[in-house]
Amino acid sequence: MTLNQHLILLTKIENKQFAVREIFLNRIIQNKLEALKPLIESANLHARFEDHEVFSIKMLKALAEILVNNLLSNAIRHNYKGGNIRKKISRNGLEICNTGKEEPLSG
Repeated sequence: MTLNQHLILLTKIENKQFAVREIFLNRIIQNKLEALKPLIESANLHARFEDHEVFSIKMLKALAEILVNNLLSNAIRHNYKGGNIRKKISRNGLEICNTGKEEPLSG
């Protein structure tokens, strides 16, 4: 998304001008994983994905895509070469986990 698109989205959210509908996170995550596959491979990450059930939620699709992108990008960025990423979806929720870098958190 471009900066302009982000600003338009924020304005629509603020003015409650968006259509909330049921979306399936499984599909959104799968699409984003395909887009991030070259990045995952270049970092030599081992990815394991478990879809036990379909996880649906009522929300704005654009926000769901931003959320998923941020979660997956962070799982890649805050990992180490040869690390692991695990995605697990059930009817009740979503987990995206990584092995993480062994660095102290700074505040």
